[in-house]
This record gives sequence, C-alpha cells and structure tokens, in this order.
Amino acid sequence: MFSLYRYRLPFSERFTTAAGSFENREGFILRYRNSQCDLIGESAPLTGFSSENHKQVQTVYSNFRGSIEEFYSEPFTLDSLAHFTSALPQIPSFQFGVSSLGLMLLCHRSNQSLSTLLNHSVQNQLEINAVIGIGDRDYILNRISDGVDQGFRVFKIKTGNQPGELAQILNNASSRFPGIQFRIDANRSWPLEQISILSELFAHLPVEYLEEPVRLTNIRQITEITERSHLPIALDESIPKFGYANVFRFESESLFYILKPMLLGNLIPLFATISRYDHLVDRVIFTTALESIVGRRFITLLAGIFGSRISAHGLNTGDFFSYDLSKTSDDKNHALLDNVSGQSIVPFNSLDPERLEKLF
Repeated sequence: MFSLYRYRLPFSERFTTAAGSFENREGFILRYRNSQCDLIGESAPLTGFSSENHKQVQTVYSNFRGSIEEFYSEPFTLDSLAHFTSALPQIPSFQFGVSSLGLMLLCHRSNQSLSTLLNHSVQNQLEINAVIGIGDRDYILNRISDGVDQGFRVFKIKTGNQPGELAQILNNASSRFPGIQFRIDANRSWPLEQISILSELFAHLPVEYLEEPVRLTNIRQITEITERSHLPIALDESIPKFGYANVFRFESESLFYILKPMLLGNLIPLFATISRYDHLVDRVIFTTALESIVGRRFITLLAGIFGSRISAHGLNTGDFFSYDLSKTSDDKNHALLDNVSGQSIVPFNSLDPERLEKLF
C-alpha cells in the first residue's frame, strides 16, 4: 500500500528567503508497506528555491498514486525504476521522493545496502559544516567559538552588505582559532564587475570557497566568475537553474558543486552524472534543503556514497527546527551513516503520529 502524509515543522527562528519569511517547514512523507516491509521517503519543495509548490506536489501524488503503488508492488530493477520515474511529471521533489523510496525498496528486496546496490564504496563518517547567519562582530565570533567547542572546523557564513567588515572579523577568528576554515556565501548579491575586488578581501584567509557570488543569467558566466575571483567558486542555486549535467561539463579545478538532491529530481541520472565525473568527487558537496530527519538521513547516505571525502557537507540543519518528526537526533559534528542492509533510514514507527496528517 502506498500512502502520503503531510507534516509541518516549526522553525526555531523565522526562515527568510527572497520569497518571504516563514514560520514552518512543510513537506510530505511517502510510505510503502506490505507484509514484508514498511519503508518511507520524503518530498519537500522548499519555497523560494524549488520550482514547484506544495499544492502541485500533493496533486501529482494523488493523480499517480495508483501507478506508483502498482510499480512498487511488482519486481523492478534500477534501470526500470529510472525509466518509470523519468516518465512521471518532471517535478523535482516528486521525482526525488519516488526514486528515493524506490531505491530503499530495491535495497530491501535484495538485502543490500544502497552503496552495494549502486556498486560504490561508502564513507562511514562525514564531516559537516556549521552555519552562521548575518550578524555583528560579537555574534559571529561567539558563534564560531561555540562551534569550535562543539568540534566544528568548517563554518559557512553569509556576507551581508559589509564584506570588508566581515573579512576583518574572520581574520580575528582565524587568529584565535587556528585550523578553522570558512565558506563565504555571498548569496548572489555581488555585481559581476566587483568580484575581483570583493573576493580579494578574503584571499588571505583560510577560505575554502566563495558560494554563488553573482546571480548568473547564462551558464557561460561560470567561466567568467571563476576567472575574476581570487577564491574558488561554489555553485549552488545555479545547478538546478542550468542543470547539473551542464554544470559538471565545466570540469574546472576552481569549482565546487553543491548538490541539494531534493531540488534535482530523479536520483538515478544524478548518480550516473556524478560517476561520470568521478575525478571531481572531492569537489562535490551535499547539502539539505531543510528536510525533516527522514530526508536528511537519506541525503547523508548519498553524501557518504557520492560526496567529497575531504570536505565537510551541509547536513547540520536539524537545529533549524523547534522539533522534528522523530526524537532521533543528528550528530552535531560528524554525521554517522546508518548503512544497514535493506533497512529504511528512519523507521515509520519512530515518527511522532501527532506531527503527521494522513492524506491517503
């Protein structure tokens, strides 16, 4: 039986994007169960980032619930899962949900881990970065100090509208805490012609990369920003905009590729693309799109299979919520992978039923 549930999780602080300010994170939990298994997945479009909205996702699941249940109920292969999912409406979070739950079902039926099913090795432990929002000097330094005490080494920090002041603050922090590293997120706010000047402010600091400095209007500008910048460039929002297959073709040593799987759709073609460019693996950073623990655990597993072996991943987002669907907590510094053969990443019976609304 295939079922769909809706959830709403309150943010501990209002979440603000270009699309507005939000108090709650909404999404859907998928469930497939029969006499042999009870498996779950997640579909959760992120307002302001996803191309689809929650109403569209609920509608498409309702329209195709019969087809999905029929497909899951019969034997299938990795290739047939890829083809089935690709033939469904091209709604990224819907495609992510159908393909990810299908992968878990394949693992269960074959009694294999996902890494074995995909013929990949898996890392047993991943480093994750801390996230620091815009704030004054004391706020940033205190957050870095707290993070260091918790064992964090990599800090993602938004630039705000005073990048020169931020550079001075980070210079102070790097002196106080040797060995830490920064990821500078300009949030597409810098003018293209000022990338050289603004990136140079941070060039003397331990900065791993500069994330999305410019709002790109065409894919050819990727080459231009990498040539102008004094720092390596990380692409995030530009990847779903231009398509991950197109972005990977640049194969630049000055690029990092930040992947939010929930925004990228059918997972099997994504796996094939990453494998094709396996020489870039240590520049592939996985990050969540603020999913519940169900989605975060699955994306953590993907990071362990397909992500960088030497860089931190953006998986530390559970603290954005006042509470989650399950009381099972995420590790603060190292995301430990649950790679048990053929098992759901999070069991359905571990979820709080009061936080789920059954739709069908």
